[in-house]
Amino acid sequence: HLGKIEELLSGENRGPILLPYQFQMEEIEGFRYRCRDAMRSVTKQAIREARLKEIKEELLHSEKLKTYFEDNPRDLQLLRHDLPLHPAVVKPHLGHVPDYLVPPALRGLVRPHKKRKKLSSSCRKAKVWLLGTADSCRTPPHLLVCHHQNV
Repeated sequence: HLGKIEELLSGENRGPILLPYQFQMEEIEGFRYRCRDAMRSVTKQAIREARLKEIKEELLHSEKLKTYFEDNPRDLQLLRHDLPLHPAVVKPHLGHVPDYLVPPALRGLVRPHKKRKKLSSSCRKAKVWLLGTADSCRTPPHLLVCHHQNV
C-alpha cells in the first residue's frame, strides 16, 4: 500500500516523497503517557457512537430521504433530537503540548502557546455594551477608561 501512495504522491517527480524521520526515542518519551491517555479513550463504545453519529448525519443530509422526511416530519424531529447514550469525553489537556515535552530539535518549529490577556471588568462591560446595543453611536462614560484596542 505504501508503494501505491508514494507513486500517487510523486506524480512526475520520481524522487522519494516520504523520507524516514530520524529521531531519538528518548526525545519523545514524554509523549508515552499522552498516547496512552488518548488510546484509552478509543473504545468499541466510542467507535460505535461516532459511527452512529456519522450515519445520522448522512440520513439527515440524504437527498433520497428528503421526500420521506417531508411526509414524516416527526421522524426527522426524532432523528435530530436523538442524543448519544454514552457521549465521548473530550480531554482538553491533550490539545496543548507543553514546552517541556517538545524535543529541543523541534522547539524552533513549534508555535508557542500564546496566553490571552484578560480584560479588566470595565473593558468586559464595554465590550458587552458595544456588542449588545443596536445604537452604538452614543458612548457611555465608563467606556472611556478602557485602553485595549480589541474591544
